[in-house]
Amino acid sequence: MVESAIESVARRIGIPFVGGAEYKDRYYKYPWRISTGALSLDSLLDGGLLPFKVYCFYGEAGVGKSQLAMQLAVASYVVGVEYGRERVVYIDTEGSFSTVRVLRIARRFIYGGARELLGRISYAHARTPEAVLSFVERASSLAPSAVALIVDNIASPIQSLSDRGPNVISKFVHRLMRAILAILREHPLTVVLTNRVYAAMGSPFAGAYQPYGGIALSGYVDHEILLVREHGAVKAVDVWRSRPAAYLKVTEEGVVDAWVET
Repeated sequence: MVESAIESVARRIGIPFVGGAEYKDRYYKYPWRISTGALSLDSLLDGGLLPFKVYCFYGEAGVGKSQLAMQLAVASYVVGVEYGRERVVYIDTEGSFSTVRVLRIARRFIYGGARELLGRISYAHARTPEAVLSFVERASSLAPSAVALIVDNIASPIQSLSDRGPNVISKFVHRLMRAILAILREHPLTVVLTNRVYAAMGSPFAGAYQPYGGIALSGYVDHEILLVREHGAVKAVDVWRSRPAAYLKVTEEGVVDAWVET
């Protein structure tokens, strides 16, 4: 049976982690999927986001990553309420989080009581790499009541490193993701990372882009979704699987399918 990315990394670094039939047993205890709020994106993700998994959405600036992160915070809360896990841990590295925006998005998901949602989002603005690491480690104390951990955007702390050599970046990514992995070993959270891209110089593929953190980060991620602009919409592509792309647009009420009338 093929291992998930997290199972493979956990085995290599010596952290026990269950997989295969054991994962199914754990999932039966926490049988939820978090809808993204867009049917085409849910389809790309096999119906939504699962617990014990890491999802990375990456793309150029302005493509809607922070909007999607806020929307997933709302959607996670809605699912968590049903299972007694109403908290969402949200680490914001760019100051993009907006309570006004969250409340507007919540209108699509919650009928009344949307303001209670804000009290359930454990928000932290982390400006430095060490702050991000610290908040992730502190998230373990919130994990028993949480349904999701969201980090928007992982590229900012990487770009803030005093030395951005490959070894330094790799060391930071490993420290961060091992801290997240340790939480997932004990708690059924869904982890969402957003990330920016840089041009892959010398790549044989025209227009090739890579997420910050590169292979070091990819080794910890179960699903990598590339977001690109195409024909007035945002195209979402699963970079590891051959699946039909999702087409999205960003509206005042959040990220929706491109064909939805507003």
